[in-house]
Amino acid sequence: MLPNWWIPIGLILALILLAKAPLFSGALLATFWMSVYFYTSTFQLNDIPTSNTLFTVKIISLVSVNRDWISIDVEVTESKLNKVNVEQTRDADFIGDKFRLSWQQPPQVKVGQIWQIETKLKPITSIMNQGGFNQQRYYINRHIQAKGRIKRGHLVDYQPTLRQLWLNQFTSYLADFQNKAIILALMFGDKSLISPERWQQLRQTGTGHLIAISGLHLSVIFGLFYWTTQFILLKARWSLCLLRTLNVHQGRLGHWVALCCAISAAWFYAYLSGYAVSTQRALFMLLIWGAFSLLKHHHSAWQKLVYAMFLVLLVDPFAMLSGGFWLSFIALMIIFSVIDNAEFKTTKHLVTVPPHASHRLGSSSTKWLQVKANLINFISSLWAVQWRLSLGLGLLQIVLFGTLSLNSIWINLFAVPWFSVLVIPVTMMCLIIGLLLSPFLGWFSALSLFYSKWLFNLPDQLLSPFVELLSLAEQFTSPILPISEAWVLAIMYSLFSVVLIQLAGGFSTLFKQVYRLLFGGRYSNFANENTYDLARLAAVVLLNIPLMLQATFYVTNSFADELASPFYATTVELHVLDVAQGSAIVIQQGQHAILYDTGAAFGDFSYAKRAILPFLDAKGIQQLDYLIVSHLDNDHSGGVKDIVERFNTTHIISDGILGKTPELRNYPQLTISPCTAGTISWGNVTVTVLNDNLQSDKSNNQSCVVKLAINHTYSGMITTGQSKQTDILLTGDIESEREFNLLEHAQKITADIVFVPHHGSKTSSTEAFIAAVNPRLAIINAGFENRYGFPKKQVLDRYQAKGITCLTTGELGQLSIKFNQDGYHVSSYRRDLAPFWYNRLFRFGEIVKAE
Repeated sequence: MLPNWWIPIGLILALILLAKAPLFSGALLATFWMSVYFYTSTFQLNDIPTSNTLFTVKIISLVSVNRDWISIDVEVTESKLNKVNVEQTRDADFIGDKFRLSWQQPPQVKVGQIWQIETKLKPITSIMNQGGFNQQRYYINRHIQAKGRIKRGHLVDYQPTLRQLWLNQFTSYLADFQNKAIILALMFGDKSLISPERWQQLRQTGTGHLIAISGLHLSVIFGLFYWTTQFILLKARWSLCLLRTLNVHQGRLGHWVALCCAISAAWFYAYLSGYAVSTQRALFMLLIWGAFSLLKHHHSAWQKLVYAMFLVLLVDPFAMLSGGFWLSFIALMIIFSVIDNAEFKTTKHLVTVPPHASHRLGSSSTKWLQVKANLINFISSLWAVQWRLSLGLGLLQIVLFGTLSLNSIWINLFAVPWFSVLVIPVTMMCLIIGLLLSPFLGWFSALSLFYSKWLFNLPDQLLSPFVELLSLAEQFTSPILPISEAWVLAIMYSLFSVVLIQLAGGFSTLFKQVYRLLFGGRYSNFANENTYDLARLAAVVLLNIPLMLQATFYVTNSFADELASPFYATTVELHVLDVAQGSAIVIQQGQHAILYDTGAAFGDFSYAKRAILPFLDAKGIQQLDYLIVSHLDNDHSGGVKDIVERFNTTHIISDGILGKTPELRNYPQLTISPCTAGTISWGNVTVTVLNDNLQSDKSNNQSCVVKLAINHTYSGMITTGQSKQTDILLTGDIESEREFNLLEHAQKITADIVFVPHHGSKTSSTEAFIAAVNPRLAIINAGFENRYGFPKKQVLDRYQAKGITCLTTGELGQLSIKFNQDGYHVSSYRRDLAPFWYNRLFRFGEIVKAE
């Protein structure tokens, strides 16, 4: 992303270099267009009202339901600003903007309704951690400019669209069918009836794409209508007679008519699906494909694919932020690579029958041989495409999402052809029949019985094997394997090497080159090799070194866990996770970790599932040795249950955790200890729990205060034999009374790094406490623009007046501290770990609530 003042310079440079360096010029033009597109969007609104605002909005999507909360996407049709709002917003125009809004205990809402709502908006800034879901990138990809919470609202108008009327009608018809939820998802893109258990099965098996209308579904419908129309026009007698009468070339007309029918059918299907983002992208690609064919522009499939990608990104540059975009195009690349391979051309299975044999066999036998050959060709081509798709998209899933579903590879080998050849075509044929017969429902009562009992019986039966397969896959262990970021990076390098191999002529060519180098005999053979080939071979070897090293480290760590010290030759890292207005701190040594606090939980949502567990997976942490819960407030202990479900042998240090989370009694392997004074030696870290002499009744002052001593002598950090140590003080939510008590009992609280008590509240961080700790760095666990206004300005002033650097997770995202021979180095997610333009801080307004 170019800065504002760089945009015209970038355009001028691109135009100057267009003739001499077209590739570099194209990259500059792409960056220029992305920058212009971003800055002309309204993601960082400068004139947002800071008080509640009335908007008239249209509901465009029902996103999720969580107990008594719903989440919806709306588009503004009118904004009604009061006098204060008008002063703040001046000439702001919100019409057409899209917001993601939550609503507690809402009335019944439907897509297409017009509501007048009162809401307070917040920027799209979200939590940022390694391994976690990047909600900011998701919002930008969906063109959502702000988020907020609806205070109140009333229905203004509701005129259901034809699609909604059909959806309501067919929902009632399908009430008695076992697989009605999947059928409705395939016909109308409505997934509201799919249960959480079914979603879990679909995620674990990597088959969710089969019921989300996208490129696969539109391609099936496009192909079905194209070949059906072609067959009718070129094979039906009445059609042939009509074409002769009109003196029209049947081949050309058949292609044109079939193409128009196929595009129309795909467009109609996209309308039925509600024009989801993935559906729009797939439809656009088909339209481009059809336009080239209708205009008689002769381009290869690869050229059409590149043109389609270019035009999709020209219309919507943010499409590249979606994993579905890359999955769609790479799937097409895999398919085209198979089609272009001479090994799978139809000529391979063509049957040539000599004239004398043809006379002896007869025409029917000859046709049967040809049909048989065509069938063999179809099956072999389908298999060739499918196994490559399963393997290629499985690897891409690792790169994009950091997970691998082992079951998805073999299940998709069977499920994708099953859906493509049977389920989707049959379901759509039944839908078309239902739509054609629906006007006659009032005239013939027998039609109602036909709809409710027979029409969708065949799709329901075809889906039964798929549902059984999902249930069967649940019985296998480790359905989804988390892949650490180190493995993801190594796999990416290896994938690049595979691309180089393919460009060089495939693996057979590579093996021949390696054989000549190893067994060619004389050195002269090596010297005579093409320099380009040798360079490419060296690049392939170098690109696979990270994968070999990662495998070596994995084996070494596995053996190390069996030794007396699992921390052999490992460095120490401390990670402060961004869990909004809450706390979660990870101390890591190799594949082992200690977790201090677990963030908040609300209903079915928890920051443990959203941020902490994905982070532990991304860092390759396999063993949680200790879980320290500072106190029982929700923002510190809300995720305990979710953490224990994953790490059920951990040692919990907490006071009263069983009373708050009685489910822990279901895990007899757990060790639960109170937060009493003592010391734990954990590899290169000494954990000291400070004594609570105050014994307050107040929850905040009951926080478990812990001091960490990071010893730099180990792990090869210091080679001179000198001892070096960094002290870190974890304070929980202690307030001034507990701070004075620590000083009164002369507890050793001096530290290099301190976690600011109570998120930077004015009830904590007294002058005496800061002076006693005397830190160089102060870290604040506080959500971005949280409703309490943490950290308070006067608290920050106290630390900064003493020259102490203050870092806040809400503004910087995850903070990672790596300890080395020079002391420690601090990195933040937004500035250092992932400094991409879509991870920037979006800010407007300020929401402050009294403490």
